[in-house]
Amino acid sequence: MNKPITNLISKLKKQYPDGKHWRPDFIYQATQRRLSQDVARSLSDMIDEYIEYNSDRANYLGIYEDLFEVIGGEEVRDFIVNYSLKAGITESENEAHRFVDHLLAAEEILEANTPLEGTLAHYEIEQGQPPQEVATGINQFGEDTVLEIEAQGNPNEETQVPQY
Repeated sequence: MNKPITNLISKLKKQYPDGKHWRPDFIYQATQRRLSQDVARSLSDMIDEYIEYNSDRANYLGIYEDLFEVIGGEEVRDFIVNYSLKAGITESENEAHRFVDHLLAAEEILEANTPLEGTLAHYEIEQGQPPQEVATGINQFGEDTVLEIEAQGNPNEETQVPQY
């Protein structure tokens, strides 16, 4: 996932302050928009169906029973990993596990309102670097440029370079 998870979760927390209906948007964004919004919504609905199916398999009356039996998984985590691999949402098992960790962390943060840092640490998710401000300016052609800033000293001060 290219977009740091912390930024995505923070954005969704603002967008969905009630902690509801965030999952399709998360899936859409977290998969780097490889899935359409409709497919992300369908996957979110399927996850809800799997939770229902897994809680009482004998009495499940939903439409996905055959699919769930083919995909398999003893718990929701296993099902999502297996499904994301078979459906081509992720390319490797490691990527699938990372996707599920991000999804479950987002669920805890958004629905259970757990602290961001503690939840990400629990799932061993590296937090994105805090955004760094970059000084920009307009050059003589009216184009934005990035100004180089020296780490020490005054950037406007002339620096003498020793001659050898």
